[in-house]
Amino acid sequence: RPMHVAPRKVDVEASDKFGIIVACPAGDGESDTTGRRWEQRVELMRDVTIYFRNNPSVVFYEAGNQTITVDHMNEMINVRDTWDPYGGRLSGDRTPASDTKAICEYWSSMDVPADSSTVPVWDAEYSRSESPRRVWDKYSPPSYGYVNIAAPTNTIDEYPTIGFRMNSSEDLALVNVKKYNDRWIRRGGQGRSSVMVGGAKIIFADSCSHGRMDDTELARVTGAMDAARLPKETYYALQVVQNTDPQLHILGHWTYPSNTVKKVYVISNTEQVKLVTYDTNGNVINDYGYGTRANNFEFSFDNVEWQPGKIKAIGYNGGVQVTQQEIATAGAPAAIRITPIAGPQGFKADGSDVAMFDVEVVDSNGNRCPTDEARVDFTYSGQGEFLGGYNSGIEYSIYKDYLNTECGINRVFVRSTRTAGSFTLTA
Repeated sequence: RPMHVAPRKVDVEASDKFGIIVACPAGDGESDTTGRRWEQRVELMRDVTIYFRNNPSVVFYEAGNQTITVDHMNEMINVRDTWDPYGGRLSGDRTPASDTKAICEYWSSMDVPADSSTVPVWDAEYSRSESPRRVWDKYSPPSYGYVNIAAPTNTIDEYPTIGFRMNSSEDLALVNVKKYNDRWIRRGGQGRSSVMVGGAKIIFADSCSHGRMDDTELARVTGAMDAARLPKETYYALQVVQNTDPQLHILGHWTYPSNTVKKVYVISNTEQVKLVTYDTNGNVINDYGYGTRANNFEFSFDNVEWQPGKIKAIGYNGGVQVTQQEIATAGAPAAIRITPIAGPQGFKADGSDVAMFDVEVVDSNGNRCPTDEARVDFTYSGQGEFLGGYNSGIEYSIYKDYLNTECGINRVFVRSTRTAGSFTLTA
């Protein structure tokens, strides 16, 4: 099992800057231990306490990833009392046993909502479900679902069934929102005597973290963003539920095969949501009325018929329209659009700076083609080292002069040289 070790100083300093709460753990093999191994964990907790005690973002000291004994928990509290007595930080544990829970100053669950009437509780591994960005839903070509080694029959776990490794991007967003809601309603107040203070999103961007790729993907695909940091539907869904201003997001796209009829989901922080479809001339095809609300943020509409044109969702508070979104049907692929992304100081010739290039396949109106997965070939010249990109589900796709789009977009990277000049990329 992986060792849970202290964060890097640069990560904590970034958290200080942006106000991100940090839990600082001792070294942990996901179990309690004894003898010299336990002594080493206490010594490490001492060292990281001294090292990070002046960083305002460090709020929690985590004694263990799994429950430890009462005596061991008391030792960890004593480390805090000895080396950081005035920092106001809390010493606690993940998934503690009832006797250990009684002395923890906080505790955290793992992908389950929890309550405590005495100490803060938060979810340390909120939403572990997985899906690659490239799989929209079971209605979208070319995959029509999730095909991998573990699922040669093209089976995905459809929401509200909550799968661990077999979801579409739509399902993943719905699961993330449901789990967010499960924790949000435990935030205190409203007559509740127990409190859950939040959840830490496990794996915000897909990576090879924990090595859990053996029967699914080439990365752990739990993230709200993929391994190239392109947002999934989950990213936009969580953006809505954490926004204090009215906002909504239609899950998916509006470029389906003929005769497609599906349930459409809208994530919204408004009181009501209405859904309307239009033809290519802007005429109303169907007004589906107000959606069925499953939790504070999920609205659904059954048996929505796809036709070329656009789909619009409208959010209402107190019967007044406060937000809306519409998605148009994309036409045939007509062009490749490249958008360079450099740092705030530009692309620096220091031999280590990296520029990103978003590569989109668009129709004649500039709309991204959301089901395109075609191969794009690259040529390049000038002062830069072309690093290529990444295709989820395709082995050895990195460092190539070609890449497939995923849902009509992908991203490649270029590292600078130490010689100033221009760099040209052609797709």
